[in-house]
Amino acid sequence: MGQDFKRWMEREFDWDLAPAEFPRLLERLRGTPDRAGRLLAAVPPEAAAVRPDGAWSMLENAGHLGDLEELHHARLEEILQGVATLRPADLTNQRTFAAGHWRRPAAEVVADLRRQREAFLAALSRVSGANLVRSAVHPRLKRPMRVLDLAHFVAEHDDHHLVRAAEIASRLGALSARDLAPGFAEDKECTKRHDVYVLAGAIDIECAGRLTRLDAGHAESLDAPHRARSPEGARLALVDRL
Repeated sequence: MGQDFKRWMEREFDWDLAPAEFPRLLERLRGTPDRAGRLLAAVPPEAAAVRPDGAWSMLENAGHLGDLEELHHARLEEILQGVATLRPADLTNQRTFAAGHWRRPAAEVVADLRRQREAFLAALSRVSGANLVRSAVHPRLKRPMRVLDLAHFVAEHDDHHLVRAAEIASRLGALSARDLAPGFAEDKECTKRHDVYVLAGAIDIECAGRLTRLDAGHAESLDAPHRARSPEGARLALVDRL
């Protein structure tokens, strides 16, 4: 997991989203189990379990998201309770390593993620008004994290691991974006890495063109409105209707 872990740890966040963005963030979070399920269902079970170069498999990347739901929920409660500093994450990820997700059926991994995400979403959905901007200091980033920022942080973390799972699928040649979502068409100037982002339900908008969704003959642009507002947002944004 080394380089992938480093990539996440080096992420920086602006956290300048307005409260009006909260419903969009909830939809991003709500779509994660479906995106994970489609991705895992589209590859052979043996491909989902492969651990390339000793890194986490597709199943482990998806399972890790479920492993952290308890932490996300606890941090939400801490912010609302007015604590000064949030509890730290286990940066060794022992829970994920011990879980053996790579040996589990994909449907079971996704079901666990869905169950835990629904509980987190239920708690988030009860937050409104001034409580959205209540904050506590994130222990690693050393800066205040609002409820709004927590939702954004989790959504970005979801995308990070689903993109990693899609990278593995692409590297193994297990499938292409068109296998998973044949209704998508890339601008011809875009590079092959588009496939990785489509598989994860995300857009790489560094490409010269833009991804287009073709639905019953109707072309719908998935451009600026879906871009994540973060340093990585110019590169990665959720496609919430993949």
